[in-house]
Amino acid sequence: MSELNLLDVVRTSVVSKKWRHCWTWARKLEFDMDFFRDIIYNKNLELSNVVDLVLSQNHGPIYKFLLCAWNSFSPNESLDVSWWLTLLSEKGIKKLYLLAYMSSRISILPSYSNALVLSV
Repeated sequence: MSELNLLDVVRTSVVSKKWRHCWTWARKLEFDMDFFRDIIYNKNLELSNVVDLVLSQNHGPIYKFLLCAWNSFSPNESLDVSWWLTLLSEKGIKKLYLLAYMSSRISILPSYSNALVLSV
């Protein structure tokens, strides 16, 4: 289960009540184009709310975090990832990828970025 991407883990968790919460133990959190299309866009959800939920309910170390902000915001809107970076640092992140496409902007508050320590 730890080798599956987040979308596959979420799909697996609906197969059985026994596996219902398996997504909370995912080690690779990949909010990629497929995740964006299948979960965020098709279900009309807010990307930041979904990432907040996944990170706050994750129970273990996170080894990989990939975020593709794919034209999900209005031109005047940005995505503040400061809290996420702090949480990821506490959970032992090894690989971090933040990708912004089109009109998406990702911002990091200086107070959080100064406290963030990542080691690979």
